Amino acid sequence: MARCLLAFPNLIDGDQGAVTLSGGRWRAALPLSNLGLPHLAAVARSETAAPEDTWFQVDLGVTRDVRVLAIPRHTLSPSAKVRVRAGPAPLVGVAPIADIDTGWSEVWGQIYPAGTLPWGHPSVWDGRLRMEDTAGYPMPVLVVWEPACLARYWRVDIEDASNPAGVIDLSRLVLSPGWQPSLNLSYGARLGWDIATTAEISLGGARWFDVRPPRRVASFTLEGLPEDEMLSVAFDLQQRLGLHRQLFFVFDPDDRFHRHRRSFLATLGQVSRLEFPYFRRVSAGFDIEEVIA
Repeated sequence: MARCLLAFPNLIDGDQGAVTLSGGRWRAALPLSNLGLPHLAAVARSETAAPEDTWFQVDLGVTRDVRVLAIPRHTLSPSAKVRVRAGPAPLVGVAPIADIDTGWSEVWGQIYPAGTLPWGHPSVWDGRLRMEDTAGYPMPVLVVWEPACLARYWRVDIEDASNPAGVIDLSRLVLSPGWQPSLNLSYGARLGWDIATTAEISLGGARWFDVRPPRRVASFTLEGLPEDEMLSVAFDLQQRLGLHRQLFFVFDPDDRFHRHRRSFLATLGQVSRLEFPYFRRVSAGFDIEEVIA
């Protein structure tokens, strides 16, 4: 198990300089620039699902270190593949030269470990989600680098020409440095769903529900980390993010089957005070809440 990863700030927000999104062909009413908006309801929609329409490039303005690229929500099909490249110059043309190249990777990998499905289930052999089950399923596009990569230009290519919708929707691009604490979160960390659905009981006893989408929540403690690390990273994280700015949380970057279940766009649910239990050692609790809209 790898140490958890908290990716912030999102360089797409342009707080540290102008950021430019370009490439592909996107609907005028749902432009590529929507990837820079914090709300997941604001999507960028391609003109078609052809590869020449679904690629895009990010110019960060200057060279930045990046640990995480993520797209929390999308309409990519189970056969979709993604390739990420980066370099010091624009990545355009037939064969752009890149310093960083992930190659083609599947968006929807294996999500069911062997032995977890009953015999006869359609996914029992390959452990993959079926097309009819993908709607609304939390499967982010997620690339994590170790160590961080340095580049100014970042290009994302998407191969999903057989998408039954004939177009693809993408929301809220995350391109961030990342903090992987020197000591992992302590035992006793919690992960669950916050269910906001409410219910009323009629005079006849029937229950009527106001159904609302659930959101993931996680609570954990980073305990006994070096004072310099906690003050220069964790303390500054709290000040920079407050309760409104976003981070991308990855519980275990090396998890083969469950990484998508435990990785999500989030905000801090509350800001806890740092604790100084030992000489030059600092602890802090974190409560994070998923962004779902």
